[in-house]
Amino acid sequence: FRIILEKERDHRDPVSQLFIAKSQFQQGLWGQARKTCKVLLTKYKNSPYEVDIYTLLGDCSFNEGKITLAFQNYLKARKFIDNLVYKNEIDQRLYNCIGLGLSEEKIESMLFRERNNFNRAIINLARCYQSWLKGNNYNMESMIKEIDTYFLPGKFSKIFGELKKSVDKISTQPTTFGVMIPLSG
Repeated sequence: FRIILEKERDHRDPVSQLFIAKSQFQQGLWGQARKTCKVLLTKYKNSPYEVDIYTLLGDCSFNEGKITLAFQNYLKARKFIDNLVYKNEIDQRLYNCIGLGLSEEKIESMLFRERNNFNRAIINLARCYQSWLKGNNYNMESMIKEIDTYFLPGKFSKIFGELKKSVDKISTQPTTFGVMIPLSG
C-alpha cells in the first residue's frame, strides 16, 4: 500500500481497488468483494489484473457455494495465465469444482461459447464426470470421445483415466434384457 501511495495514486486506482477486494475476501465479505471485482472489470477493461480479478471472483463464488460460477470464473482466468505454476493452481481449483458437481445446463452453454481448446477439454471432462455421477452411461461414452487429450492439462489425466476405464468396463459388460412373448395368438 505504501508504494501505491508514493506514486500519488488514490483509492480509485485499479491496484488499490484489487487490494480492497482481496481484503474484503479475507474478511469473509464475499458479496462485497465480488461487487468490487465487477466494478474493476467494467471500469478497467483489458486490465493486467484481469487474471487476479477472475480468480478472486471464482474464490468468492466457491466460498458461497456457487461452484458452477466459480468454475466459469476460473476458466476465464486460465485463459490469461502464462505462468505454469499459477496455471497449476487454477487447474487445482477447477479440479475441486468438478469434484463437487456442476450444473449440466450451464457447462453445456460454456462449451458452446468457449474457443480456447484447453478450456474446452476441461469442460468436456466436467460434462463426462457429471454423466458418470448421474449414471448416464450412454452420454458418458459419447462425451469421453469428445475430450481431446492433447489439450487436456496433466492435472486432469487421473480423472480422465478413471472415466476412460469406467467407459471401457461398461462397453465390455454383457447386456441382459428380458423379452415378453405372448403364448397365444
